[in-house]
Amino acid sequence: HGKSGDTFYKNIKKLQRAEILTIEKENISVKKYFQFDTNKVLTFSDINECSEAFEELFIKIIKEQSHGLEKVGSKLSGGIDSSSITAILAKYSNAETISYSALFKNLNAEDFKKTDEKEFMDSVIKRSKIQNKKVYIDSLEIDPFAYIDDSEYSEVTPHANRYFEVLLLEAASKDGIKVLFDGFDDDSVLSYGYEHLNELGSKFKLFKLIDEAKKLSKNKSVHSIFKDHVLIPYLPNNLISRIKFYKNKDYFQNRLKILKNGKHFLDELQYNNHFGRKKVNKRNVQEMHNATLDWPIWEVAMEFSYIDSSKFGIEERYPFFDRRIMEFCLSVPGKYRLHQGISRYYFRESMRGHLPNKNIERLSKGNISPLIVNYLKRNINELEKEIFSDIN
Repeated sequence: HGKSGDTFYKNIKKLQRAEILTIEKENISVKKYFQFDTNKVLTFSDINECSEAFEELFIKIIKEQSHGLEKVGSKLSGGIDSSSITAILAKYSNAETISYSALFKNLNAEDFKKTDEKEFMDSVIKRSKIQNKKVYIDSLEIDPFAYIDDSEYSEVTPHANRYFEVLLLEAASKDGIKVLFDGFDDDSVLSYGYEHLNELGSKFKLFKLIDEAKKLSKNKSVHSIFKDHVLIPYLPNNLISRIKFYKNKDYFQNRLKILKNGKHFLDELQYNNHFGRKKVNKRNVQEMHNATLDWPIWEVAMEFSYIDSSKFGIEERYPFFDRRIMEFCLSVPGKYRLHQGISRYYFRESMRGHLPNKNIERLSKGNISPLIVNYLKRNINELEKEIFSDIN
């Protein structure tokens, strides 16, 4: 997506989150009235105090967001984010809770294995004693690109895999669900904690850095660890971008090279400017995390989600995007984010007692891309013709 406030339409801008627009005679001004404080770092005596503080806040927000509802739905993918929301709803909400899960069929064995989360879904369902409705996605019948091509949208949707969530919305609406909980986007709000590696490198805690990096990726060489987490954080982003551009080391830069012949395409530094990361101290945990939270794609994604859910008379609620959760997660010290190769460490610890250990301790995630990937492979020649004819 483009820079903050951009749309696909010439001279048409939109107001971003936490902005206020003032019109006075012929003058228009826009200013931010809120931004997260990247100087705030919470202090805890140990991981238990940190995880308990998050647990208390998370339960409070789930209870508030489900207050007064007689019936509520929750998307359950088997990942720790949706599993946590579903488990807390089942335990603390007064509403009847129904979970909705998508399962894929008619995929080859390799692709099915990528998508198969049933074991983790069922473990949450069994422990929480919660209702579950499974929605089957038939790869032979579903065209994943039909959702993306929907002419009802004014711009290109950022939701490549939203097609199956629309089917979950449809199933929930048939059950009379008016509010459906969604774990979007816990990865960004909680943070995997990789910023902690740069923090260790900047403080020259080299043995600790090597230990953490090796636990996270055992095949990573000491040379790569030093380069990525000691050297690069001290280099200007513009210089890094230039190096990647000329060495073909970055997938985004490769796409830029293909598209540079387009009439209105921006320069190769757009990516860094977009994220604002040229101004970010890459040795500061909170600043690096906040650069992700500031990404303008989030409000764009929610605009499209609102269009989808409105068709079914459903409001989707996102506990991880509650401002209090975001402020807490942003302020968590690096050492509680990543520990011995375990990402989102404090969050996992906070869910002990609510989720089965197998859900808490899994470090992998399901892959829901096979339908999209297979579609692209089947139609690659036609797609290439269409794309390059537009460029020329």
